[in-house]
Amino acid sequence: MVVQATGISATTAAGSATSIPSTASTVALNLTVVDPTAPGFITAYPCDGPRPLASNVNYVAGQVVANGVIAPVSASGKVCLYSSVATDIIVDLAGWFPGDAFTGATPKRFVDTRDGTGAPVAKLTSSDQLSVALQLALITVNGNDAQIPLSATAVALNVTVVNPEAAGFVTVWPCSAARPNASNLNFAAGQTVANNVVAPIGDQGNVCFYSSQNADVIVDVSGYFMGESGNQFVGASPKRFVDTRDGTGPAPVQE
Repeated sequence: MVVQATGISATTAAGSATSIPSTASTVALNLTVVDPTAPGFITAYPCDGPRPLASNVNYVAGQVVANGVIAPVSASGKVCLYSSVATDIIVDLAGWFPGDAFTGATPKRFVDTRDGTGAPVAKLTSSDQLSVALQLALITVNGNDAQIPLSATAVALNVTVVNPEAAGFVTVWPCSAARPNASNLNFAAGQTVANNVVAPIGDQGNVCFYSSQNADVIVDVSGYFMGESGNQFVGASPKRFVDTRDGTGPAPVQE
């Protein structure tokens, strides 16, 4: 499926009519899969490059499941969507990235513990901390080889958990900080679950991953954020602001 992302009408957060400019290199989407015929996955990628080995949404037969996707667009402003099995797909626009705030890349698989890509061939356990080097790592931008620069402050990831042995969660954080009390992905035993993660990069150029239960983990990278000035993205170690289970944060307000 080919989706024209630039040049189409949109509405700003203030409610005024606009259109996605041709200079936008990346769009933020929400992809929803409805009633797939079998287990499978969706891959979103710029249409002027080959389909990469990466996934953005994972599903089982009959499921309705969604995930946020930061999707680079082709030179002509198109995003391609691939589904490994027949399914209905819903695509919602959440916004786009102007200028150099974000550099989109063809999604690239950095880690797959099932086959030893970027990590040992073994499930991540609760006694492990997987460190992944991101700065200076090779990626593909606009069809050309490139590196994630030392000035990159964060990366856009899709993190997938496969066949966990029990219910649990995954935490992603900059390796230069202590592991925070936060979760990026939650799962039940036996599930395959994916989530989009904006992950700040640590001082040494690495991002760390922790799983509370034994599980295979897949990490795909789709771009990076730059700098701390202007309207650019500033990464921070995850911090829990609200948890109604234990009273963290403000109390709910009855209306």
